[in-house]
Amino acid sequence: MKARYLIRKSGRTIRHNRTRTLLTSLAVAVSAFVLTLALAAGEGTRQYSERLIRTNINPRAMFIAKDKFAAQSGNNQGSAMIDYNPETTTNQQGEIVKQLDQDDISFLQQYPHLENVRPRPSLEIEYLALEGSDKRFVAPVAMYDATIRYTLVKGSLPPLGTDIADDEIIVPLRYAELMVKRGVIKDAESLVGKRITLTVTRPVNQLTEEEIRQGLRRGGPEAVQELAEPAKKEVTLTVRALSERLSSLSNSLTGVIQVPPGPLNELYDFKTYGSPHYKKYVYASALVSRGENLSEVEEALEDIGYPSITADDLQARLFGIVGIGELIALGFGTLTLIAAVFGIVNTQYISVLERTRQIGAMRALGMRSRDIARLFRYEAAWIGAVGGLIGVGVAYMVTLVANPLIAHYLPIGRGERLLIFQPLDSLVVVTVLTVIAIIAGYLPARRAARLDPIKTLRLD
Repeated sequence: MKARYLIRKSGRTIRHNRTRTLLTSLAVAVSAFVLTLALAAGEGTRQYSERLIRTNINPRAMFIAKDKFAAQSGNNQGSAMIDYNPETTTNQQGEIVKQLDQDDISFLQQYPHLENVRPRPSLEIEYLALEGSDKRFVAPVAMYDATIRYTLVKGSLPPLGTDIADDEIIVPLRYAELMVKRGVIKDAESLVGKRITLTVTRPVNQLTEEEIRQGLRRGGPEAVQELAEPAKKEVTLTVRALSERLSSLSNSLTGVIQVPPGPLNELYDFKTYGSPHYKKYVYASALVSRGENLSEVEEALEDIGYPSITADDLQARLFGIVGIGELIALGFGTLTLIAAVFGIVNTQYISVLERTRQIGAMRALGMRSRDIARLFRYEAAWIGAVGGLIGVGVAYMVTLVANPLIAHYLPIGRGERLLIFQPLDSLVVVTVLTVIAIIAGYLPARRAARLDPIKTLRLD
């Protein structure tokens, strides 16, 4: 018997039992909805992450350290007692890491495949204050990175690859808004053009007898007291621009106050002078020379003891996180699909029981057993296809509604989409669900094909 006839007949049967069919299809639709939305979220996040890194970070940029950036097992010491080592420090993740010293910096600056190598000190300021205000604030500061493209609220920046002037500073919008709440400025944008003073202090070691005598000779007890007080250094900079809450990439890269290399190094050297961390740094930034293979340079540096991280590494990490989230969502979709399979099996078995006499009549009129089985498998296929189309359609409508809401409530950038509907992926989802429905209907179809026509026609 022709497949076209069986498909039409199965479709008529489905329409005849539309309530039961619709309920079973809705179970399949839930699976299709979850799977489609998971794929859309995965694709959207991947494209967003890739676009984010490619457009905001110089692809030749590289951050070089003397230790692995990723947490190593056992590196996170917590509250455990460890051996003192002046060559190490603690990074922001609480891990003990080695530091680059001046010999390392000099070596990297002379390395033939790198250019624009500069140390990047990690500085904690004592406080900052706006000119004309007695209120003080504590905020993280970092060296201005000319390899990153910043999203601005107000002000301007030099071209990518060029540093801001030594008397300028970039402040995130959220810090300006905090100053507004504290009554320091009237509105956030008015901060541009104002002067901010950064202050660091350096503890003074216990004075020796000779230093005390010299202080007494120079100025008496007041001079000695002055020598015993912590040393203080201030740098005053003018706010050149306000950066967005998240400058497209992440808080860790652009959500801190950006200070030019000169003043930052000056403050860092002052604060660490006399300590084991003087002129030592957790990492340095560099650009791979034009024409050089980024991966080969990265491998060569790691072989000689200088592991690094690049834009490609950041992208791989983001993709890894996205992939894990996508797998979790697909796992939930698979669980709903398993429940839908049992629903299809149950619906088909009930259909076989209700149509026992009809099956016997079809067999008596000459329909072959395999055509009976195909008829029920086509009915199962209809259930899977209808459910898949419903789920995919609802998922598509959700992406249309959700994307503007996500862009509004999350600082991902205007016009960005985190849910990207892929027609090919959706077609694959519907096809897979249809095939799974056919497989689920195999046992009921087999039972229908094996019914004895004589016995079924004798049933009351």
